[in-house]
Amino acid sequence: MNIQKTQYFRPAAVHPASLLIVDKEQTPRQFLLKGNLTFGKKYPESDCDITVESQIVSRRHGEFVYDGQDDSYYYIDYNSANGTYVNGVRLETFNERGFKFYKLSDGDILRVDRSALNDPHPESVLMIFSRSFDVNEKWNVYNIESRQPITIGRGENNAIKLGDMMASREHAEIRQTNRGVLLFDKKSQNGVSVNGWPIKGKRNIFDHDVIKIANTVLIMAGSRIIYNDANGQSGCLLVSIDRKTVNFGKKTLLSDIRFEVDKGDFVLILGGSGAGKTTLVKAILGDGKTEGKVVLDGQNLYANFKSMKSQIGLVPQFLTLRTSDTVFATLMDVADIKLDKKYYSKADKRQRVEEIIHKVGVDLLKDSLIKNLSGG
Repeated sequence: MNIQKTQYFRPAAVHPASLLIVDKEQTPRQFLLKGNLTFGKKYPESDCDITVESQIVSRRHGEFVYDGQDDSYYYIDYNSANGTYVNGVRLETFNERGFKFYKLSDGDILRVDRSALNDPHPESVLMIFSRSFDVNEKWNVYNIESRQPITIGRGENNAIKLGDMMASREHAEIRQTNRGVLLFDKKSQNGVSVNGWPIKGKRNIFDHDVIKIANTVLIMAGSRIIYNDANGQSGCLLVSIDRKTVNFGKKTLLSDIRFEVDKGDFVLILGGSGAGKTTLVKAILGDGKTEGKVVLDGQNLYANFKSMKSQIGLVPQFLTLRTSDTVFATLMDVADIKLDKKYYSKADKRQRVEEIIHKVGVDLLKDSLIKNLSGG
């Protein structure tokens, strides 16, 4: 049985769509998106909704267009002189057949710059489209004052210490070398990406590059690194399945599945026996890839499964547990399995378990035996 249409309940997004804007002042500012908004250069007679201090931005450079049917945003470049780059690729401009729309996803990086992106213009503009940033997102600044290596991670001794539990204790390092500035992934569990692309080992980074470590965003801005406090944040899950064929009789069970889930959403999947509910869940977990993609926080689960597998999981209806163990001991066992001891100390795992127990509201039950609890 093919599922031709998926319907789901979607409450208001936990975080509304926003832009993080960094212009020549190199001070980040967050702009909430509401409805259709034009974007352009700041000058006395400007009537644009979003304006920036930059001489290379056109007076009416582009527009952010809202689609209320699926709560999504599109961007159009209005044939501007210097164009708009999204994730490093210059967008097509509109022609006599109409506008060229680009659908924005959480984490997309927009730039107005010259074509040599590795050598940004002094008045270039960087914008990050986000559904993960909080309205009151806190942005920190780290000044690059010397040629000393800049270590990044959860450990106390790092130059940039992250509160993000998905970051490793020693996650990454930035070094200034004779070959330029290099970013090293220190064999982290959840990986490092630059401008939306995962790195392997090391790569050169440049001014205006956007580094993502788990849920933390770090922006290279001249002599500074701007980064957010991403403690416990998560963004959007995008599911796009063109086709899923099961082995039994090579039957196509799922096709044309499209939906997004924001943090805090509850999605109910309904269907008769054999309709593909379990197959869909397994596809989202990465257990049996589909023709399509599953994207979490802007990263493709299938392409980055090794680094992302600890960020997505399943709570089954029936569990095989040692009923004589306590809730706390049971969760510590899971933490020992899921969290690599190379990156997570016993204290880290204990802290994580305490956070989860508190988050789901079972603090009073943590010392209770599993056999004394209800199935729920």
